Amino acid sequence: MVGGTMSGGLNAALADYRVTANRLAGELAAIDPNEPVRLGKRTSNLFRLRDNKPVHRLDVTGLDQVFHVDPDAMTADVGGMTTYEDLVDATLPYGWCRWSCHNCERSPWAGR
Repeated sequence: MVGGTMSGGLNAALADYRVTANRLAGELAAIDPNEPVRLGKRTSNLFRLRDNKPVHRLDVTGLDQVFHVDPDAMTADVGGMTTYEDLVDATLPYGWCRWSCHNCERSPWAGR
């Protein structure tokens, strides 16, 4: 990010985002509505057992960016699949987010 905006500019980043969103909409429309669909992403906060049946996975790469940070308005334009880690990386220099959770030093998981 340069000067609060991802390299290539906010307009270019948002245009790429729209292209990706339109691609996903087309992929989803082409799948039988009775078939299972999942998001194909690199991370998840859900820990549950799933069956091993084949499913369609939609590639959500490109929807996981921080496009722009406006320190004056205290806003960030982000994609719908942006991780908290990426949001913190982009906003921590402005003091908006903490890298660690509140009172993590008292957490039973601290230091492990």
